[in-house]
Amino acid sequence: MGFFYWGRFLVNRVSTQLDDLIKETVESLGYELWGSAFHSRGNEQTLSVFIDSPGGITLDDCSAVSRRLSQVLDEIDPIQGAYLLEVSSPGLDRPLFTVAQFEKYVGKQVRVEVKTSINGQRRFKGKLLSVTSKEIGIEDSRQFVTVQMNNIIKANLIPEV
Repeated sequence: MGFFYWGRFLVNRVSTQLDDLIKETVESLGYELWGSAFHSRGNEQTLSVFIDSPGGITLDDCSAVSRRLSQVLDEIDPIQGAYLLEVSSPGLDRPLFTVAQFEKYVGKQVRVEVKTSINGQRRFKGKLLSVTSKEIGIEDSRQFVTVQMNNIIKANLIPEV
């Protein structure tokens, strides 16, 4: 498991076993699992699940996945303590979780925050130019930066206007 920030929350990437369970449940309903993350702040815990489909996602889609996922998670009880389950579309500023997702958006604008600063900088905004299994290349107005995948705290697509 790795960690990244989500707004003011420190986020724990969901364990592989839990992610597999979520993916199986989401896909059994005909949707794609875009990604999932576990937020913990104080006594509040939130499991965020992002779903997608070629035709887009509606509120009814989110409700259906939330109901089924709640049943599955209640049966298995993989998370200690109380938590809130949030199911949503990744949206236009979708978070990027996987190498395949980064590859899909090569040539697009992204926002990336890193754990360890690069050239004295921790936040980058620019065009995603390259992706490998270990790193991405971003060009902003001043420089080309190579970012190691394991250094990424958070990455989002910047919507085109």
